[in-house]
Amino acid sequence: AIIWFELVNSPAEVFDVLGPYGTSDGDYLRLVMDTINEIDFAFMIAYPALMAAFMYYLYVLNGALGRVYFSERFYLYAGFILAVCMWLGDLMENIQLLQLTRAESVQAISDGDILALQVWTRVKWGALFLGMLHLGLAWFAYSGRKWTLLLGPIFIATFLMGLFGLVPRGDRALVELASSIFMPASWIIVLIHAISKWFQPYVSNRIEP
Repeated sequence: AIIWFELVNSPAEVFDVLGPYGTSDGDYLRLVMDTINEIDFAFMIAYPALMAAFMYYLYVLNGALGRVYFSERFYLYAGFILAVCMWLGDLMENIQLLQLTRAESVQAISDGDILALQVWTRVKWGALFLGMLHLGLAWFAYSGRKWTLLLGPIFIATFLMGLFGLVPRGDRALVELASSIFMPASWIIVLIHAISKWFQPYVSNRIEP
């Protein structure tokens, strides 16, 4: 329900997602949403930092192998900018969501409130999915013709699902699928790869795909 809440398109849709204000079910769902968003103030620092770390990791690997792409600082800095946009978008989105749960009626929510939520939500998700595209292309550049190339499409699929989920009249289920399954799977791939390289005995072996 949290993604549906983040991607509402009208004041009426806020109440479709949360239920009537002042009812037991509606108040409980609002409490759950507020709790999630309050926890998210910590999480919004963690996942952009993780994305930035993964981008730096692939930047180092591509540089060590002399790859033409994703071994230059431009790509690294672009990735860091995306990470900052993830954090900023999530911060502003959270502020908007916490305001919307306090609205007692549809009339208490303005079109400007919804527009602000739409903008910041798409800044966050857009930067996150572009970050996945960045990781996917960097992974392709690093893998070359090795078997690890086969893992790259998971990153690209995450980006494409996010893209088609965020466009006007897009399917929000795609955003949920991308963020709950494909994105964590992509992160696990990079993390396992990094751990395996760390435990290999020689530095030269740590660089090879």
